[in-house]
Amino acid sequence: MSLTHRPLSLTCSLILLAGLVLVPTVTQATGFDCSKAKKFAETMICVDPVLSGLDDQLAADYREAQRLSLDPATLRKDQSLWLADRNGCTDRKCLVDAYGRQLKVLQETNRRESRLRSGEYRLEALGQQCLPFAGDPPASKYDACKLMEVRNLGLYEGQHWYAAQYCLSQPLFPDARCTARQALTDSMDGAVLILSQARPGGPLRVVLRHGVEAGLPGDTAIYRNQGGLILEIPVYLAGTGRFNGSGYFIREGERWEPIDFKSWQRDLARRLPKGLGVWKGPWPDLRKLSFDSPLWQDRDANCCPTGGSVQADLGLENRRLSIRDLSVRPEAP
Repeated sequence: MSLTHRPLSLTCSLILLAGLVLVPTVTQATGFDCSKAKKFAETMICVDPVLSGLDDQLAADYREAQRLSLDPATLRKDQSLWLADRNGCTDRKCLVDAYGRQLKVLQETNRRESRLRSGEYRLEALGQQCLPFAGDPPASKYDACKLMEVRNLGLYEGQHWYAAQYCLSQPLFPDARCTARQALTDSMDGAVLILSQARPGGPLRVVLRHGVEAGLPGDTAIYRNQGGLILEIPVYLAGTGRFNGSGYFIREGERWEPIDFKSWQRDLARRLPKGLGVWKGPWPDLRKLSFDSPLWQDRDANCCPTGGSVQADLGLENRRLSIRDLSVRPEAP
């Protein structure tokens, strides 16, 4: 068997490194193809059996997190941030420490998500514990977790649906406290949980969580459009742009699957005439699958668009929102 296809011992790997000889295919990490390793972190993982084993374990824990997660978008974002930190390492100890921290995070997350998925809750008791964390929030990050409201979303597909909105405040900002329908500040986070109930008066089960950062949750709703059964969790982000931090989901089988909300926005920016843009939102109407917004010119003040307006007919296929037709109307003289 050739050397390049045989796992090396840690001692041998370190000897190779000491001699500045890197063999990126000596082991095969689960997370990526070692034949294409370019970054220092990737190269080290490929020549170091210990790091390769850590990478394999983390890949397995992350797959389990994807299976269990009630908030896949946040899971992906957090994993991307960790990968950026890992790739910034310049020595072996940094990599070992980075994997150790992330393995702990994923394992704690998986235990929490498993408890939350398997739990049964009473409607009248939702405010008695911090359900976004399947119990008490981490004391190191939050000092308060308050149920703000529970909204009855109606009966769909034989189940009753509810949205529970929670506010989380951080101990570093003692003056920031959660009050009813208050916009979250930079010192607060929040979460909207979607719960299902098989029969009136029966237990509730958590099926989805949507995180909120520095915004104001609106009125969560379930409705049907031409694409199917839609769950909309409106979130108005802080700032003059009234930006859209909402979650949009479509029912597929027994799951609420996230709708790709980014592609159509990129397409919109490409199709608008040069010098024109949508500065606020954007806020499409998914009930009617339409979009209508004023347009801003480059010289406009944020308050006062003068570029006319844009209207679009939207489509929804394969969990993706798209533009079917678009028209731009100039501002009336």
